[in-house]
Amino acid sequence: EFGFGLRQQYFHKCVLLVTQYDDAFTRGVIVNRPSRREVDGWTLWCGGDVEEGGLFAAHRLGKPGGGRPPSIECLMTSDLEGSASCRKVGNGLWTASFDDAKAAVAAGAAAKDDFVCVCGYAGWAPKQLEGELERSSWYVAATDGATLVKELQEKQRLSSAEEALDDGLACWEDMMVRIGKDHAGEAKGTT
Repeated sequence: EFGFGLRQQYFHKCVLLVTQYDDAFTRGVIVNRPSRREVDGWTLWCGGDVEEGGLFAAHRLGKPGGGRPPSIECLMTSDLEGSASCRKVGNGLWTASFDDAKAAVAAGAAAKDDFVCVCGYAGWAPKQLEGELERSSWYVAATDGATLVKELQEKQRLSSAEEALDDGLACWEDMMVRIGKDHAGEAKGTT
């Protein structure tokens, strides 16, 4: 158990948005791990470790033939007309492939600021996430995904190379307050 925690420290105080939940698979992306990594001029956030760390794996950075291309999922608040990869996740929230997002921008149908691109993801086998919830490994909060993505887009627009990179803790603390928990994960008003 402890070794698992050491290998996956990026889950500590993470905010995870579930983008797929069905009988076969559960997929989510971490939405409070911004970075300064870029691909083709697009800023990527760390979404999880599936895809062997995605773009964030040191053996891939800047190396030709560094393996499979990383999984980059683009979150947005509107449908991407004509995109084969675009799918609705929830009310006002869609995902699309990085290639489709780039094509939409190139065609003038969207702007880069319309997307929050996350590299890698977290994945669970059938019933695995439910087991982790039963063990209280996660807290669940219903949120408006579109509002969350709009907040991330705004953070992305306002960040500059000169200022310190957001560590994601404010987002986590805000979500904990919204579900009635304190910073230690205890229900407010208890000891």
